[in-house]
Amino acid sequence: MEEDLILKSQLILGGSGMKVPQGFDHPYADPKGDGTGSIIASFGGTRFRMKYSPDKGEFELCEDQEGYYLTHNGEPFIDHIEFIQAFCHSPEQANVNLGKFSSTAEILAYVDRIVATGTVKGIPVSLGPDSTLDDCIELVGMIHSRYPEIPIGLSYEVTEKDTLQALKDAGLTEFKVSVGSTVPRIFDALHDGESMESIIGCLKEAADIFGKGKVCSGLFAGLGETDEEMEKSIRDLSSIGILTDLKVKKNRKAFEDKLGKIEPLSVERLAMFGRMLKDIEAEYGLDPRTMDTLCLACRCCNLVAFRDY
Repeated sequence: MEEDLILKSQLILGGSGMKVPQGFDHPYADPKGDGTGSIIASFGGTRFRMKYSPDKGEFELCEDQEGYYLTHNGEPFIDHIEFIQAFCHSPEQANVNLGKFSSTAEILAYVDRIVATGTVKGIPVSLGPDSTLDDCIELVGMIHSRYPEIPIGLSYEVTEKDTLQALKDAGLTEFKVSVGSTVPRIFDALHDGESMESIIGCLKEAADIFGKGKVCSGLFAGLGETDEEMEKSIRDLSSIGILTDLKVKKNRKAFEDKLGKIEPLSVERLAMFGRMLKDIEAEYGLDPRTMDTLCLACRCCNLVAFRDY
């Protein structure tokens, strides 16, 4: 499991993707016309999503009689990977973005089609630019009536307590709003003009409504935080019953005008943050396996304690 954590950390930080053989084709791939694309794969107890190209890549996909394996800069890396089929953005989920559909009937037909594959364990919902929370509440109610056994999650922004309760009453089971960091200078760089107190307050109310372990918040690594600051951010969330979705901000250059020069995040340090996350969540009786939707169930681009390692 420790080895999986190191390998997953290296995959997350790998910036140039995966080189594939010329003419690479797989039924689980999401290809583009120029031979590039993305694909989801698994190894050990975890999974990852990676962009691929026939021309370049820090990692290289190879195949032998036993299946596919990965090398890294020409050296052995993962001796066996398996590709995962995803019928939409996340494996085992039916992702619904209200902005991508023209009608409720179209959304429900889409959900029916994905659920019919027999793979769906959760339905994450997100709002489009022209959709409202009232639209979301109505849709959640329709999906819940149709599939009462499938959990539904919503990733959104600061939401009033009465609206959170209305979403819960309609059938929503999980909720996410990302704080990014509870370190003031990093929070301010991520959230121009927003209030950390309002996000933390919303998370507390959401935990009261949906329950401990059914609400999560994103934290970003790689923005110049110290080890102590990352620990504080994880602990700030864990202490109020909120699970952490630990991701890496790869476009750190965009924040250097506000935060100063940011040193690259190493594989060892990201893995250390992963161990820290697991220890702190265990201390507070939290386990992301309680989440059935959204990023903690997807696991393609983040570190998820107890599930990944």
